[in-house]
Amino acid sequence: MKIRFTIILILCTYSFMLSGQIQFDLEVITKKYLKNEFAVSGLVLDLETGEPILFASVVLYTKDGVPLGGTETDLDGRYSLQNIKAGSYSIETSFIGYTPTRLIGVDISRSILDLDIEIKEKVIMCGLFCPSFRKPLIRLDDTTSGMIMTASEIRHMR
Repeated sequence: MKIRFTIILILCTYSFMLSGQIQFDLEVITKKYLKNEFAVSGLVLDLETGEPILFASVVLYTKDGVPLGGTETDLDGRYSLQNIKAGSYSIETSFIGYTPTRLIGVDISRSILDLDIEIKEKVIMCGLFCPSFRKPLIRLDDTTSGMIMTASEIRHMR
């Protein structure tokens, strides 16, 4: 069905061109649709679980380490970097609690490059001190003595 529709569309376009009703400017079409700009998209995933990482930062760098642009992953862990000229780049992904990961020498020469990136969780060991608390029998800083009693307790004191 799609093939038939495409053939009919091509024939109609060709017949309009022959009749002079539609004129194509090859230079305009080339500049508009063949810009030689590419896109990189994909997922950012947890290395151990394979779960997508939400709101992770993805930055595109030149070979010299100059950042060209960046984005964040969406609610599905997807990112998309667009309007990139062909060449070799580095892509760095980072998120709080994960080790930043930089892919070096990413060759961008196809119109849309699908690149999934896995990042590893970073474990930070802190020397936490958790003392146990014990209520003292005698508080040295308390110079008052007293207690709270209800009216019924006072009546029954005799």
